Amino acid sequence: LLLNRADMPLENVRLGYWPIRGLGEAIRMALEYKGIPYTFEPQDPSWFEKKQTMGLDFPNLPYFFDDRVKLTQSKAILRYIARKTNLYGADDFEAAEIDMISGVIEDLHFRFALQCYSSKEDFKANREKYVESAKTSLKDLDRRLSNRKFLMGDNITFVDFPLWSLLDMLCILEKTMLDDCPNVKRYFADFMAVPQMKAYIESDKCTGVLMNGAIASFNGAR
Repeated sequence: LLLNRADMPLENVRLGYWPIRGLGEAIRMALEYKGIPYTFEPQDPSWFEKKQTMGLDFPNLPYFFDDRVKLTQSKAILRYIARKTNLYGADDFEAAEIDMISGVIEDLHFRFALQCYSSKEDFKANREKYVESAKTSLKDLDRRLSNRKFLMGDNITFVDFPLWSLLDMLCILEKTMLDDCPNVKRYFADFMAVPQMKAYIESDKCTGVLMNGAIASFNGAR
């Protein structure tokens, strides 16, 4: 039996993750944008003792529970929410384009994480080179956004959440990060002006929350 996306609303949502922004932030943003009530369950090292008792097929963080599923893997969780709440484009063609953009953002985020979690010595030695490389990588997104308000046009889709989060963290690393990309800079501001996003970003769910885990060489909060 195939169910329409809206036939089974998301209810009794629980999201578990470390008390950082990291891989959990885009999921929280999607829930906040759609006004879906959820309980956030911050984890500590006791997670490693209890993770096999939670009924998860592949225990990991973040985890996501609702009335129908128990999921891990941040990308699977975000896509599930997107399909259930019409954040995955209007048709299969848009969905394919969204998946392509998602891969681009994942590549950018992976390189950012490698820099942040490198040794303190390597982070310091490679910081300037990384910043220049990141600025260059944003040029493709700048072209994409030259005639679009958000990544897919006038409407937010799920890929806008990880992109905005990454851009914000890049700006914490280097405040001039977006100066050479006027369209990305405009996009960054437009996204923050969306009422649901403005409320989330200004709340203690985002502001004041560290971006990375304690072992990272670079950390910070907005």
